[in-house]
Amino acid sequence: MLNNNVVRFWFPITLFLVLAAWLYDPGLDSPTLLDDAVNLSVLDELEDSPQYAADVVWGNRSGILGRSVSMFTFAMEKVYLDEGIWGLKRTNLLIHLIIGILVGLFCRVLAGEMNLSRPSWIGVGVAACWLLTPLHVSTVLYTVQRMAQLSMLFVTLAMLSYLQLRQRQMGDRVAWPFCVLVVLFGVLGVFSKENGALLLPLLLLVEWWIFRFRVANGAVSSLFRRVCFSVLGLGVFCVCLIMWLQPVLLMGGYEIRDFDMLERMLTQTRILWHYVGQLLLPEVRQMGVFHDDIVVSRSLSHPDTTFYAVTCWVGVVMVSVRLRQSAEFKGVGFGLLFFLVAHGMESSFLPLELYFEHRNYLASMGLFFAFLSALAALVHRWYLLRGVAISILAIFLLQSAYGLTYVSAQWSNRFLLHFGAVNAHPASARAHVELARIYAEEGHIQQAMQLSDLARSLEPAMALRHDLRDLLLHCLAGKDGTMHLVGLQADGYQLADAQTNDVLTRVSELIRNDNCPTIDAQEFADKIYDLVKIPGVGLGTRRIYSEMASLENQLGRLEKALEYTESVLLKAPMHHKGLLMKLYFASQLNNETARREALERLLELRDAGELSRLDEANLALFI
Repeated sequence: MLNNNVVRFWFPITLFLVLAAWLYDPGLDSPTLLDDAVNLSVLDELEDSPQYAADVVWGNRSGILGRSVSMFTFAMEKVYLDEGIWGLKRTNLLIHLIIGILVGLFCRVLAGEMNLSRPSWIGVGVAACWLLTPLHVSTVLYTVQRMAQLSMLFVTLAMLSYLQLRQRQMGDRVAWPFCVLVVLFGVLGVFSKENGALLLPLLLLVEWWIFRFRVANGAVSSLFRRVCFSVLGLGVFCVCLIMWLQPVLLMGGYEIRDFDMLERMLTQTRILWHYVGQLLLPEVRQMGVFHDDIVVSRSLSHPDTTFYAVTCWVGVVMVSVRLRQSAEFKGVGFGLLFFLVAHGMESSFLPLELYFEHRNYLASMGLFFAFLSALAALVHRWYLLRGVAISILAIFLLQSAYGLTYVSAQWSNRFLLHFGAVNAHPASARAHVELARIYAEEGHIQQAMQLSDLARSLEPAMALRHDLRDLLLHCLAGKDGTMHLVGLQADGYQLADAQTNDVLTRVSELIRNDNCPTIDAQEFADKIYDLVKIPGVGLGTRRIYSEMASLENQLGRLEKALEYTESVLLKAPMHHKGLLMKLYFASQLNNETARREALERLLELRDAGELSRLDEANLALFI
């Protein structure tokens, strides 16, 4: 006969894993999106040169720490499997299913440590809710969000290890191997994505809520408590120190946002409630990656819902802390605080975009734990409500499964995905732009331009970005875009804007690769050169300068290429690519002074071990 552990936990978990895999399967054919291209284009280099895999792993710059663990999985998959985007998304789905098992295990152990009724029921229920929520589709099927997935994978493993560690310590058994695992998984989580650093406050929450700093004899250890809070304080101190000494590392992004730190944090209080609604009562037609139509909270009274959002979250925190003393409902309080702590990085002071669904990948576990704990507590207090609780959970899971079916099917077709985004978010300029790009690639320039005009009306202050985008759309459609080239003007608009960078770089790449034959490459290069020289206009970024140096090199105008490269190095004197470009251009121009400067810096970087293998191979050509 099957034991209770299999019947109550593993059998239902397996059923939900199979169901989730089946519902996600159509979405594996979904397209690449947004920063997929920036992060994954480097994998193409491994097709002919797998020996440079280390460069891909350690060369990613999408985060402060490089996210090398995530890039390692991408690189290894490219070298040994190479099944394209479909294969990458399939691996994402496999990671999702593995995390689903870990979520169930963690919540079951957690509920047991809290002495909640029906811990296996809670574990299975949380895992089922987490696996089937349609809000996670944009994490699983948005390829590059494997970084968020792996971060949660290792954070969950670390939290499970910590529970085992404390159980063994309380039982006066050997515990140090689990201490090693906590550290190991924590490091892997941080190097998958920086929000793995949330492990520390989450573990402190677990300790404060459940174990209460007790040791083997049951006594509270004041030393252990001081150490725990000191570690947390040290983390906060380090963040404050970085903001003081190198504020650009954490706060530099606000210069390209239309909101400041206070406005962002006020806005997040409203967005967090929207996340809660999408997790518990999902509106699937509103889901997706385009949420640039969010209204910014300029103050507590603008919009007025900001005040109510802030007040309600203060109330949630106060009630949650009080529930710590409740034998039946303390799981509810823990889950709500877990949700807030897990949002403590990407939904707080950092200058990131306001809204992304993948920020709930870890946090949603806390909300679902609160939901299942509440149902279990009601059944424990009033057993006659057992049927009602089961019905509520069943209806919720059926609703989630239906929503997952809808969203996964929508993601399976790029036109449906972007057309649905425009309908759901008519005030989103980005949604209109992405659909316009699809129309242009199909040769329908008229429809593309209509959507581009709508996007322009939504962002009237970004004329340069939209002028460049109109040029891009004509290139993609194979139409003559000369009139848009002639009309390019800066007039005080910033070239430092990230989206403007993306569009300008894409146009230049198409021109360099002869995929925009109607545009005269020299005329385009002259126009951009004039734009970056206009006083008062935000001078180009390193990315713009590097791309334009490549275009000028292709045009044979090495003097201008060298000038662009010097601009790159003004912003980053030890920029590897910029120094190699300077070395090449200076050598071609017989500019011995510039050549020697670049060579000396590169040799210094090589001796310090900071050059990649590919960089070293290129440098060797000039020594």
